[in-house]
Amino acid sequence: MTKATATCSDLACLEANEGNVIDVDGSYVFPPDPQRKGQHLHRLTLADGTNLVLHAKHPKLTKDIDGKPITARGVFYKHPIPDRYNIIQALADPYLVELYDVVVR
Repeated sequence: MTKATATCSDLACLEANEGNVIDVDGSYVFPPDPQRKGQHLHRLTLADGTNLVLHAKHPKLTKDIDGKPITARGVFYKHPIPDRYNIIQALADPYLVELYDVVVR
């Protein structure tokens, strides 16, 4: 298991740890229309209101946990997001581009 270097629940902490493996605490938001482009993104709402896009897929990210607090372990980037992640037309929101684990709290 990859270890996290920090636990974040706001944008300032995310920015201070950009590119590192971190744990992010927030409320999970299931996409409104998982099959429709633009409406298919899984998100995590942080304590300061920041919406973090969960770019990577994980089997624990299901409609059953919509609205519940979770901790997601992964790698965060704001902008620019490195090309190796192949994110075309990124939203202004920050992204968790690698997702190693999800814990429902």
